[in-house]
Amino acid sequence: MSARAEEQELIAAAKSGDEQAILDLVDRYQGAVYRFSKRMCPGEQDAEDAVQETLLTAVQKLGDFRGDASFTSWLFTIVRSRCSRKHRAAARSPVLEPIEMIDERPRPDELMSQQQLRQGLEAALGTIEPMYREVLLMRDVEGMTAPEVAATLDLSVAAVKSRLHRARGMLRERIEKMFNRPLPKPKLPIPEGRDLGEVLSAYLEGDMTRTQCAELEAHLAQSPDCQGACDLLRRILGECQACKRDKPPEKLQQSIHTAIRSVLA
Repeated sequence: MSARAEEQELIAAAKSGDEQAILDLVDRYQGAVYRFSKRMCPGEQDAEDAVQETLLTAVQKLGDFRGDASFTSWLFTIVRSRCSRKHRAAARSPVLEPIEMIDERPRPDELMSQQQLRQGLEAALGTIEPMYREVLLMRDVEGMTAPEVAATLDLSVAAVKSRLHRARGMLRERIEKMFNRPLPKPKLPIPEGRDLGEVLSAYLEGDMTRTQCAELEAHLAQSPDCQGACDLLRRILGECQACKRDKPPEKLQQSIHTAIRSVLA
């Protein structure tokens, strides 16, 4: 049975009132809701509250889900609303602190350990404007397709791609700025005004023509700094994917189950 068919079968059973199916459905998606909430809400407690509120709302309104969009998209529509409410109640002004590095300045992709990269990623995410951050979380952390993200945010696929490339560019730029010494501004064979990170993102996403790819690859082969920036972005995207292993705390999972059983009773 395909994952899609398995999901549909589980949703159908949950809609019929099968308590175990409802709990299984919650367990299947609570990780995605948690990962999004903890990076979009003002604080940890707000994030945990948003997770529980979202999943309870989803269970209570399960009959409203028609399947026009994916279940993931439907859930993210709910959790975005909850996170927005948290922000209206508490202003957030994240500060990006530099990470202590050695005095020599090797390329950033060679210097950062995985732990430093994860710390830098989490810090940098907090400084990115929510409209860009949410696209990156859905696409690069949760692995949603561009059309799924577009449906969730009520945007065109082109707008989603534009925000995605901008978000990736901002991540790369902020993580590089965590170094004690400024990095050079490499010049690429691209239209003036385009950001290096955005161009590299489009390249890695496959959103370039063959000619553009060939020109960029020729340039990267001759520019260690640009190649380093590209390699760093690859590592950042790999670390974003690794974030999908993050799970809600056990205590939160138990609290969610208790709340849902109470509602079903």
